Amino acid sequence: LYTFTPEHKDINDALARYKDTLVALFNLIDENHSGSINLQEFANACKIIFVDQNEPISSDAIKSMIEAMDTNKDGKIDLIEFTQAFIIYT
Repeated sequence: LYTFTPEHKDINDALARYKDTLVALFNLIDENHSGSINLQEFANACKIIFVDQNEPISSDAIKSMIEAMDTNKDGKIDLIEFTQAFIIYT
């Protein structure tokens, strides 16, 4: 069970307002429209997002991020896992 603390209330309210944007982003990353994001799709998105960094994002960093988001440990990220990754829990 989670609760929202006062300092996180504004952030979580904003995330609720932007849920449609998160869903659209998920659908863009889900290149094959399978309803989940696999490692390759996530890696492709990360390479675009982090293009302005001095060095490319490492495969280990990408794998760590997807493993953290993949709460049911099925090797892919579904929409619920994706949107939950943007919520601050306490």
